[in-house]
Amino acid sequence: MQNVTLMKKKNTLFLMMLAALATDISADVQTEKKPPLVEKSSDKESFAKSSAQIDPHYLSKTAETCVLSVVNISAASLPPKHKGQEHELGPLPEGPLGELLKRYFAEKLQPRKVTSLGSGFVIHCKESGKNQYRILIVTNYHVIAHIVENYDRFYAPTLESKGDQRRKTPTSKGGKVTIKTDGGKEFTASIFGTDPLCDLALLEVSSSEPLPVLEWGDYSKVRLADPVLAIGNPFGLGGTVSFGIISRKDRNMPSEPGEASQVGQWLQTDVAVNPGNSGGPLLDRDGRVVAVSTAILSIGGGSLGITFGIPCETAQYVCEELIKNGGYVKRGVIGVILGEPVDDAMAAALNMEKTQGVMVGSVMPGKPAEEAGIKSGDVILEINDRKMMSAYDARRAISRMKAGSSIRMRLWRSQGQKMLNVTVKVEELNPDALIAESKPGTCHELGFTVEANEKGTVVVTEVDEEGPASDKLRPGDIIVEIGSYSITSLEQALSIIREAKKTGKSNLLLVIVRSGEKRHLALSLK
Repeated sequence: MQNVTLMKKKNTLFLMMLAALATDISADVQTEKKPPLVEKSSDKESFAKSSAQIDPHYLSKTAETCVLSVVNISAASLPPKHKGQEHELGPLPEGPLGELLKRYFAEKLQPRKVTSLGSGFVIHCKESGKNQYRILIVTNYHVIAHIVENYDRFYAPTLESKGDQRRKTPTSKGGKVTIKTDGGKEFTASIFGTDPLCDLALLEVSSSEPLPVLEWGDYSKVRLADPVLAIGNPFGLGGTVSFGIISRKDRNMPSEPGEASQVGQWLQTDVAVNPGNSGGPLLDRDGRVVAVSTAILSIGGGSLGITFGIPCETAQYVCEELIKNGGYVKRGVIGVILGEPVDDAMAAALNMEKTQGVMVGSVMPGKPAEEAGIKSGDVILEINDRKMMSAYDARRAISRMKAGSSIRMRLWRSQGQKMLNVTVKVEELNPDALIAESKPGTCHELGFTVEANEKGTVVVTEVDEEGPASDKLRPGDIIVEIGSYSITSLEQALSIIREAKKTGKSNLLLVIVRSGEKRHLALSLK
């Protein structure tokens, strides 16, 4: 019994020691310092501060203030009656039935009124006279594009002796742009200037009262998942505010063939944006414009949570140029049409050291690029010591240079690098399109079909969706070079391709013309 009691006492003492040890361990664990989830740094906001600024009340105040600077836009135009639009009705029966048919068809054949809805926001408001204010409003060019097309020589700049461009005063042909503020005031606006390449336009109104101005944001400080507000006129519902986050800062959206967009990289968000939001602002938490709402990815016309805006750095530059130059944008040019960025296959075909640069599609005769010695097929590696990874990079670097300035270009040519200096000019470029009329003479090779006309022009007519050229060639492409050979016949083109396959080449460089522009493509032969 004593032994049992002693054992019980020992067990009790042992359990008490374990409990004490467990308490000490628990205390140590609780007092152990854990590393912070977000490290503090001098150039970034702390997590706590960022979270506090997403407070709904803070965003509500921003929205309520900024909505006063956003306007609804209604653009209505009557298409001009073109020559040949009068249709022959043919013989009609006499009497009441004939008159009824004549009136019916006459109404159907009349030009229809085209109306578009959009949004805009105030970036300039200055007193222009006694109780009068001059107000400039930003919107998308596509919102008022049909109005512009009905102006007589609206966007027809003429070159003067000094090389400057001046657009002529627009003459309206039945078009009207109506601006409506959140407070219900309406104005008839004039089109101050447009930049179709960036899908931007400036409208001008005169008011007896000022309108609040929105400030541009700093795009370098925009971060992924930052909160963003969209204010606009979706489906005509003015003053609509929606909320989301920034999904990506540098989304590439390639232009359609023949288009030469100067935007290049877009701001992507998940904000609910719908038709009518175009031209409205995308705002940061402090109410600064970080982008101009422009496009949505949609299946049925509604928002899917994937929307795109023109970054504020691009929009601000364009607007400042429009104001400074009286309605147009001065862009530096050197006289080249840029092709595709170099991919791995193209780099291998050109024996390049690394995958980098953008191909020169064609060089315009008599322009600075030709004078400097740039050739079609050159790869632009660097401009002023900055690496070029896309046509957008090169266009932006060149277009923002002033007339007369010199740029340093590092090129890849004939398996080696070359340095050239090019003098920038400012002018409008309208390259002539190359057109080929093809005739039968078809042969299948490498998953695409080509035809040749009497002059030997080789045209792609069909592309096999599962073939190696499915993501490279399109029907209508004109093949002008294969490898280093200029193509003069269908037989020659096919012979070069067969020979390349026979010798075991993995890629073959093609030069094609698509929508009037030369492009370089690397075609896989595997």
